[in-house]
Amino acid sequence: MQRSVFVTHEDQTTCGAVERMVALGIANLTGPLLYDGTSDLPPGAVLVVSSATQELPARAVRGMDVTTIALVVDHATGCRAMRDGADHYLLDTDVGGPALEAVMIAVDRAYRARNPVFSAAHYDNLRCVGGESFRWLIRHSAAVVNRRKEIGYLILVKLEPDTPTPPAILAGPACGRICETTRTADIVSWLGEEWFGILVATGLSLEGAHGLIHRLDQAFGRPLDVEGAAVGVRYNLGLTTYGNEGETSAAVLGRAISAVEQSEWAGGRYDEEKAE
Repeated sequence: MQRSVFVTHEDQTTCGAVERMVALGIANLTGPLLYDGTSDLPPGAVLVVSSATQELPARAVRGMDVTTIALVVDHATGCRAMRDGADHYLLDTDVGGPALEAVMIAVDRAYRARNPVFSAAHYDNLRCVGGESFRWLIRHSAAVVNRRKEIGYLILVKLEPDTPTPPAILAGPACGRICETTRTADIVSWLGEEWFGILVATGLSLEGAHGLIHRLDQAFGRPLDVEGAAVGVRYNLGLTTYGNEGETSAAVLGRAISAVEQSEWAGGRYDEEKAE
């Protein structure tokens, strides 16, 4: 199903951002259409609020299954927009970079996770995000969970193949195994070398995060298919939380790395929640 993109102002930055959103093809979008500020938007619509707009349209923010993305001049304005009801924010200066793609992946996966057609039994085996986008999403998601007074979870995986295998060749099968094990709304990334990250979709409980850890534990107990060869892996899994005000992606990943390094090979796990 195509989703319509509406804009509050047809300035160059806003229309350029929407054109790139549509061209990426991630969330099956069409547009832009100019929003009049008074009518209800259709379910599934995406509203892009121009930085030239003084405040978020209240009717649109309260709309059924409408995603609001605020274009802003700085992070402080973005945080205020999210407090006022925006789902995401994006700096005007970032619309041409990886941040826009990262936001669109989050928009798409959140929508599909809410859609009754999808459930925890349906997985996305195709899309992992790059490390730069993943780091941006950690920081962005931290602002979201902080605003909602929730706790976010990040899982870090370290793999060591039994057979010498270049990391770039191992990355594809490993990401595929993680994607088929986690949920559609969880975001997966190869961070380079032997490291893989899973940004757990917001709203999951600690017990749910432990459930994902258990499924990953089982998944990596089976060899990976690497260019037709069965390659077993030793693995470490680490779980950490995020969502403190002003938290950086480097700080979150640093805690996750510490969790992994305190676990043991061959499926050992270290959970900082239990350690505390």
